[in-house]
Amino acid sequence: TLDKSFRTRNRLVEKINSIFGSVWSEGIEKSTGMEYEPLGSPSSEEWWIKRNGRPTVPEFEVIAARQERPFNEETQKYEKEESVYDARVRLYRGLAKKIREIHEAGTPIWDKRAEGEDKFRCARWNDFALLVPKRTFYDAIEEAFDSEGIPYVLCTRRDYFNRGETADLVNFISLLADPADPSYLAGWVASPLSGLQPGLASELMAEGLKVRKNKGPVPLSEIIREEYPEVYAYLEEMRRKAELRGVSALIRELLCTPDLLKSYEPDRRRRVRADISYMAEIAAEYESSQGRSLAGCAEYMRFAVKGSKQQEEPEITDEDHDAVNVMTIHSAKGLEYPVV
Repeated sequence: TLDKSFRTRNRLVEKINSIFGSVWSEGIEKSTGMEYEPLGSPSSEEWWIKRNGRPTVPEFEVIAARQERPFNEETQKYEKEESVYDARVRLYRGLAKKIREIHEAGTPIWDKRAEGEDKFRCARWNDFALLVPKRTFYDAIEEAFDSEGIPYVLCTRRDYFNRGETADLVNFISLLADPADPSYLAGWVASPLSGLQPGLASELMAEGLKVRKNKGPVPLSEIIREEYPEVYAYLEEMRRKAELRGVSALIRELLCTPDLLKSYEPDRRRRVRADISYMAEIAAEYESSQGRSLAGCAEYMRFAVKGSKQQEEPEITDEDHDAVNVMTIHSAKGLEYPVV
């Protein structure tokens, strides 16, 4: 049996033994007579002695939040209890602040892969792992960490087709397949994928709402063709490439465009790039079975988005990324992080 922990600290081993020992004595031991065998540590190892001889991050800390029901002083009544989601956001904001505190303090953590005698170094964002019971907790974490400016990566999320950049790309492919559809064109103009300056995008949208004298409403496509020929020419070029070379090749070409990600927040660009790249793979799979049909591929993508098809996001974790790792407890099996 595994009776020693090689991945933690003495104080945490003691805490684990205290918790599980108490539970065991009140349950299993009473019914079976079996005593609890405490988890030990390799205390005779030199590296273990060095690791435990220097204070680092708190070995064990509890951060909790419960649903609040604020009292209104004016009405002298309790207001509606906050939702579970709002309570979670508040909890994760508190956690985000704690993570930042540890990170900004340069708190030393033990890095067994570090070269040399001293295995301690300052904590990085990717030293932190946030484990949740299931992926439904991700939305609250995103809102909380975004508001606190904490870089993070969500591991194996299943709502890939609900991501903003995914929907924007599907809308763009649909526009190329059906240039006459005003909703696709308006969606592309307003999306970061268009690469248009915010001022120009707003101007185009405003022009599309105007009614010209003696002409009535003028389609946005006509306005672009007449007044912004360079934008119209770009869309025509993209459409021809998609028809001749396939949607997957077009998406990969877009990924090579230097300005593609400039409209996205810096800490989201890795995720956006990974999601767009993954769509190229999905398009390639469609083309391998159905051929290079622009209209068909666009319809397939729209169906996936409309039906909220369950699809995991691509992994973007690697040894060089520096962001808090957010994952389910199940997917964390076999992994190891200094701060969990």
